[in-house]
Amino acid sequence: MRKINYQDVLLNVCAVLFTIVYPALAFGGQVDGNRAPLANLFFTWGPIIVIAIIWIYFMRKMRFGKQGDYIKRANDHMDKVEALLERIAVSVEKNNKP
Repeated sequence: MRKINYQDVLLNVCAVLFTIVYPALAFGGQVDGNRAPLANLFFTWGPIIVIAIIWIYFMRKMRFGKQGDYIKRANDHMDKVEALLERIAVSVEKNNKP
């Protein structure tokens, strides 16, 4: 199964939004001294949507990213430390026998 690259997904979503909104911004012009309705919608909700997308991206990255690798490495390290401590304990007990 192919792993999803969320950076590409984010870039594609931004490209699609830009493609949809740009004609309204460039060619929509002014309507009665105000912005075009689509441009007004973009400037009102655009930053909120972009922030939400970026937040979701980072939350998913933290959840599915290298966290699993970190936990595996930590468990491997703890197993090695436990084995070394066991060897030290056996050696100390062997040396302390009368």
